[in-house]
Amino acid sequence: MTATSSAGDRIANHPYIFTLILHQCDRPTLSTLLRVDRELFNEAGRILYHELDLDLNWGKRATYRTRSLSLGAGFAVQGSTSGYTGQTDTKKALLGHVRRVLCSESLPCSNPAFAAIFNILPKLDLLRFWAHPLHQCDSSLGSDNPTGRHCHLHQLSSHKVVIDVMHNELQYVTHFASITTAAQEVTVVLDYSIDFVMTAFRDSQALRSHLDELRCPGRNTVVARWEPPVCPDFSNRSEEQIEEKIKHIIEPSISFATTCIDLGMEVFFAAELNECSMEDPVFYDRVSLDVINARVRKKLQKKHGRAFEAPRLIESSAHYLQLGRLDDFRWNEMDDIRARFQHRLAWDRARAAAATDGSEAGFEDS
Repeated sequence: MTATSSAGDRIANHPYIFTLILHQCDRPTLSTLLRVDRELFNEAGRILYHELDLDLNWGKRATYRTRSLSLGAGFAVQGSTSGYTGQTDTKKALLGHVRRVLCSESLPCSNPAFAAIFNILPKLDLLRFWAHPLHQCDSSLGSDNPTGRHCHLHQLSSHKVVIDVMHNELQYVTHFASITTAAQEVTVVLDYSIDFVMTAFRDSQALRSHLDELRCPGRNTVVARWEPPVCPDFSNRSEEQIEEKIKHIIEPSISFATTCIDLGMEVFFAAELNECSMEDPVFYDRVSLDVINARVRKKLQKKHGRAFEAPRLIESSAHYLQLGRLDDFRWNEMDDIRARFQHRLAWDRARAAAATDGSEAGFEDS
């Protein structure tokens, strides 16, 4: 620091002091502090308002991830700040520091207090929201034109867009194509079984048209759960019947992955096998991500008449964790993926140990 540097400049650029101040002082003290110096004000905005997490009831972890709302996105800082006058200008200046908006569990577009700030926000680094029918936005706002065609999220633009899809809401993702097609990276996270996705769309062509409409020019990713809806029963069945039943169980996953990959989208299966399939040694032994990959590759080769050089078309939860793409999931969601992966790894090791010491039969019956 030079001799002419202000006290605010020195505090704002200190690696520890300013962050401690921001997290420990109450709102009135913080409001007074921010009026002291422009450098303090700007640095506070970068720290406090870098991320707007609008899911306020997520749990205790949200305390550490929701720094952005420490001043309240719907409240203006009282008084004025050096170089800024009035409450409105102060709030706009702070919101200008926002680079990430998370609303995957709430519907901020139906809240006028938040909807009013969307046109203030700059181009974001990350926007994460959940797919929803547009009539919910209109009806909640008491719109004079409740046509279900408008959502205040359309005012936002972002380098990366993550859309959470719950239940049968994949049909609504095309409503937000104006946001996704302008992004450089789009991730669709399916929070329910692929079987239900394929049942809702009835055929692969309907799914393809939906996914094609929301693709961006850059990187497109789909993260899905692969889970058979029920525990398969292979008792009293012939070899041919078992093979046919397995083929029937995994066909929705094969069709889904083939459609996504054919559109140039990366595909990750967040859980290769669920708990019920792990408990069935027949299904566990015969079905894996490699089996599904081989069948997807065969379908694509038949369609395009050429071989695909990639060793795996669908990647696993393990590879997903190695990539460290934390933007796509919250901390507890990543913990769930890790737990599933570790559970699968422990199962593999236990089966290998049982096979080595000759007790595999007893292990399968347990």
